[in-house]
Amino acid sequence: MAARRRPDHPDGVERINDKLLSWASILEPDTRAQAERAASLPFVQPHLALMPDAHLGKGATVGSVIPTEGAIIPAAVGVDIGCGMIAVRTQWQRQDVERAGKLSRLRTAIEHAIPLSAGVYNTKLTPSAGERVAELERAAEQAGVHPDGAAGNWRMQLGSLGSGNHFIEVSVDETDRVWLFLHSGSRGVGNKMAMRHIAVADRECRKAEVDLPERDLAYLTEGTASFDAYIADLRWAQRFALLNREEMMDRVVTAVSHHVGEHVEEAERINCFAGETAVITRTGTRPIEALAGSWHELLTADGMWVKAPVQSFGRQEVWEVVLSRCGVTKTIRATDGHRWLLRSRRGHPFEATTAELEPGDRLQFSFPRRPDDRSVDRLSAARGFVFGDGTRRGNRSLANFCGDKDRDLMHLFAGLGRPPRTYGSVTRITGLPGEWKTDPPPLDAPAAQLYGWLAGYFAADGDVDKSGRPTLSSANRAQLEFVRAACLAVGIGTFGIRSRMRLGKGTEPSALHCVGLMRGDLDVAGHEVGDAGVEA
Repeated sequence: MAARRRPDHPDGVERINDKLLSWASILEPDTRAQAERAASLPFVQPHLALMPDAHLGKGATVGSVIPTEGAIIPAAVGVDIGCGMIAVRTQWQRQDVERAGKLSRLRTAIEHAIPLSAGVYNTKLTPSAGERVAELERAAEQAGVHPDGAAGNWRMQLGSLGSGNHFIEVSVDETDRVWLFLHSGSRGVGNKMAMRHIAVADRECRKAEVDLPERDLAYLTEGTASFDAYIADLRWAQRFALLNREEMMDRVVTAVSHHVGEHVEEAERINCFAGETAVITRTGTRPIEALAGSWHELLTADGMWVKAPVQSFGRQEVWEVVLSRCGVTKTIRATDGHRWLLRSRRGHPFEATTAELEPGDRLQFSFPRRPDDRSVDRLSAARGFVFGDGTRRGNRSLANFCGDKDRDLMHLFAGLGRPPRTYGSVTRITGLPGEWKTDPPPLDAPAAQLYGWLAGYFAADGDVDKSGRPTLSSANRAQLEFVRAACLAVGIGTFGIRSRMRLGKGTEPSALHCVGLMRGDLDVAGHEVGDAGVEA
């Protein structure tokens, strides 16, 4: 009889013993006994965790997480090293694909593009597969891995699906949006590597007369040559599996694009950064560790905002990558397998892992597309002007207009606050909302409001240097961080924030921060606002 999750575990976890926790929806007795045997190994720390789909496996339970210290169990890692999935969200709805022609023709096109089933491989390599194979050859040479010894035809395996639970899907979500989805691993070469190391682990444990609760739990000990050899093969096979999925997805994308008659607009693919890395989202820039565990709108390479999951993968060894742009440098920490889009070396965009980066490499950049509804909202432009050149008194604020440039913007305030009054060279409008001086608009506000606020703020505190670059300055760096986020939301590229010391009020030097805007993303002529225009 199967053991179901008991109702006295409201958080969904059952503590079977100190080293075995279960989130399993249904836990068969044989599966439980197998997990207890694996959890009893002394190097399994702090505990083995059973997932909702846990079921009986070979030595180790399928659907379990087995953290280890100082040892690794090749059979628990599995024989399909790097097995995983990849998905692309397209711009199409179900009817777009169905109207394009019979779905059976699409299936046939995918089957012709990707070899299916065990023992079926490519007969020749496509150009993209050839590039990926060359990358794997370089990686093997650098790591001292010999995939030819495991499977001499591994090059032809790249771009093939395999069998078992591997699949390719053209599916729809709850909104009828079309997704491309596939599941595969490191194919025959990964399997052969895994079987070889499982046999090595078994021999070493027998030689050391290790009393194992189950022979398939034979392990390799950290610090030994066999452990290092397995880790090297493991990492190479994981890279093979990743590139194999990407090659197949490229072929699926091509097949579906030809079927519909329009190129697929892909969703962003997931990468690994250190937790403190600042990530641009549609609602602002935040550390990636603060985003982990939920979905966020992130910027793709082609300037689209797409919803994507952000996950935490625990402690990992990271590299420091120093980036420089327009005199501003920053350091990003990333795992050695993180993929970077580059635009150097080969004359066209291509990918390289962190470990493959070289000094002088140039990253591919991306800026968001201009929203269709981007215009200048008059009320928001007035608010932006007050934020830059206004003053707050109590719960109200006022706008100060000095000189002809400022007075040209007074039309923005028609019907707002109290009638303007002039004091010497300054004209003032009082009675405006107090938050206009202290609070910028929310980043998820409509594009017209954000663009209007930026236009008003720039009219107050911006200038154009001799080279023609528009620049905003502030003594408050956080304000310019918000400006950069707002610019991204409305399709305006920015440069990094630069700081310098200056003598302002008082005798002590203080910091002045500046951010440059990309003038090509701004509107040269004024937008119509009510009965008059305002230059953005």
